[in-house]
Amino acid sequence: MRNIQAETGADDLKRFEDDRVARLDQVPQTSLTFVVDELAVRRVLGSSQVMREQIEWILELIELQRIRFSVVPMNSPTCPIPTGPFRIMSLYNGQLVGHAEHWGGIAVVSEAVRVNMMLRLFGNLQSEALSASSSTKLLHEIKTGLS
Repeated sequence: MRNIQAETGADDLKRFEDDRVARLDQVPQTSLTFVVDELAVRRVLGSSQVMREQIEWILELIELQRIRFSVVPMNSPTCPIPTGPFRIMSLYNGQLVGHAEHWGGIAVVSEAVRVNMMLRLFGNLQSEALSASSSTKLLHEIKTGLS
């Protein structure tokens, strides 16, 4: 959202946020698993209050069992480093599709070989990440440290 901010107003950013929250409510049976670099939950963009609210929202979703959230610690020297965010989705027909974000947009990946590469990367990231309970504890510690 940070890159969009330079090109849009506060009303547009609020609409983007509301749209994302509404989409989450529309998919109650969807299994969402996030593996996030520790720096992403430590780096304050905007203000400490905004960061604290974001972490509180993540913690609420975890508590409601809407998401699984794991943090890859900064001291993971063998962790693979993706070139940007990506997601893998299982469609209703069982087909796997990937979306890889980059500076120019999103690349849709549907070829089995490339989707399998994304799955391997995701598995490698999961293997380096803290457990869900340790990640939740870390989020609470980070939230407490925000003033």
